Amino acid sequence: MGTALIILLILLGSVPSATQARVTIAATVGPGFFAFDLMNGFAPMISRSLPNVTAVAERSPLFLDTMQRIAAGRADLGIVGSVIVVDAFLGEEVFRGSRVPVRTLALLHDFVYHLVTLEETGIGAIGDLRGKRVGIDAPGTVRDALRWLRAAGIDPDQDVRMETFPLTTPGAWAVALREKKIDAVFAVTLGSPTVPDVFDLTMTSGIRVRLIPLDAILPAVQREFGSRYHAFMIKRGLYPGMTSDVPTISASAELVALEAFDANLAYQITKLFYEKRSELAQFSYAAQYISLIGLAGRSPVPFHPGAVRYFQERGVAGF
Repeated sequence: MGTALIILLILLGSVPSATQARVTIAATVGPGFFAFDLMNGFAPMISRSLPNVTAVAERSPLFLDTMQRIAAGRADLGIVGSVIVVDAFLGEEVFRGSRVPVRTLALLHDFVYHLVTLEETGIGAIGDLRGKRVGIDAPGTVRDALRWLRAAGIDPDQDVRMETFPLTTPGAWAVALREKKIDAVFAVTLGSPTVPDVFDLTMTSGIRVRLIPLDAILPAVQREFGSRYHAFMIKRGLYPGMTSDVPTISASAELVALEAFDANLAYQITKLFYEKRSELAQFSYAAQYISLIGLAGRSPVPFHPGAVRYFQERGVAGF
């Protein structure tokens, strides 16, 4: 083929270009929520940084919906809590009878569970909740709270009165606790080191907040639910007036994809996610917890081969 003809074909668009890959990312909840903000910032970063790749972020209402979209092939990537990731991997709960070959690309922060009360209630252990009014800070925390109660030998239907406070009304449970409408509340961190309402309560004049340890029930929780949950220490001084460490329970936030997701693309995305975390921090505070330190053994499901390739390339311990 003559040079002039080749040039003409290029100008006319008759020479095929490299295949353009499209990556759909499920961005959970909405603006202001760490998973939504991170994924909405990460999608254009992928498009700018990876040749022949276009990434788009699509809103997903809940972590469960994000996992279901990935399982059904309607999304390629998304941030999901480890509790739901393991449910999908094992084919349990809403995924019963249908195991999902989900794999981890990256780990973010921990969701740290808090059992919060006031000093004046006299509650000092989870077992003291029997006969009390107990709040739950968001619908997504209900299942976890029920597990904690049962592990402590408390029947959620018979032994406590429960009330759920939606994410759309921040501060509602703190007001209820302060006004003595509830005696304690199960709360969880979402992309930041603290629960904002707990922090606000500790700054309120005349209010003495107490965080209740949950380590006593962890063995029973892990016997039944395995690697979904692990130990975590809330360090003294994290909240104003907090004078001692409080052992509790946590779960992890994970960037996941299916095992069949292209290994080379998974490698490139994992590399970008870890190496651009300082840029991702402009979209969400949670990006500061993206780290290669202590990765081995932290994911409750296998890492994607593309991610493993990157970790090995970087010499990450355990890979």
